[in-house]
Amino acid sequence: MFSPSTVYFLYLLAHFCGFAAIYLLMRKMLINTGQPRKHAIIFALVYLCCIFIIAKILFDLFNSNRPFDFFNGINPAHYFEPGFWGWMLAFLPLSALYPFFFKLNRSEFFRALALALPIVIFFQKMGCLEAGCCIGVESHLPWCFAYPRQWGSSVYGPPVHPVPIYDAILMLLLLMALRAMDRKETIRPYLYPIFLLLYSLSRFMTEMLRPISNEHLSSSQLFELAAMALALALLTVGRKPWLWILEQTPK
Repeated sequence: MFSPSTVYFLYLLAHFCGFAAIYLLMRKMLINTGQPRKHAIIFALVYLCCIFIIAKILFDLFNSNRPFDFFNGINPAHYFEPGFWGWMLAFLPLSALYPFFFKLNRSEFFRALALALPIVIFFQKMGCLEAGCCIGVESHLPWCFAYPRQWGSSVYGPPVHPVPIYDAILMLLLLMALRAMDRKETIRPYLYPIFLLLYSLSRFMTEMLRPISNEHLSSSQLFELAAMALALALLTVGRKPWLWILEQTPK
């Protein structure tokens, strides 16, 4: 059985792997397209900021049981406490604006991003599994298990759905699907909207297995519905504008 310190190390290791994955895949894209390699580390740092700093602030604002305290945001020790939420709410808009702001090849940037994010999220979910967060409701199915108190998790006692494992498996399946679609020239420009649609759909479904305080949709599910609506719009009525945006040559 892992000690709390070991669990914390594995949690950080999983996030480091996610950081390394997005850095290496973006760097490969930049090398292949002859663009400045510095953007790999800059973009990876944007990702790091979203998963730790912004996700902590969003957790304090929307998911914490304690009143929001501005001074926690400037206290480095606060970011080593449990509780992170909503990093995608910041990362998706920032990543969408990044190639415009820095005048990168938009088509290749969004293609690389669509192929990188399933890997990144896979590692994140492994971190969630180790930390005991993002778990599901109580269940006695054979593959469900209980978190031991010694892990330092906020959840222990009865067996629960290992929702992070479900999410991680879905990300691997999504990655395989995207790589298969990437081989077709006609589909390649739409990889990012397809990723956005399928990722949001998968999260919407697994969210149903998480504890929800009432019978209504959770805040996460509302955001996921909005993302699905946006992705569907880009894949239907917005296909020509999306292609036009991708084809514009940075100056």
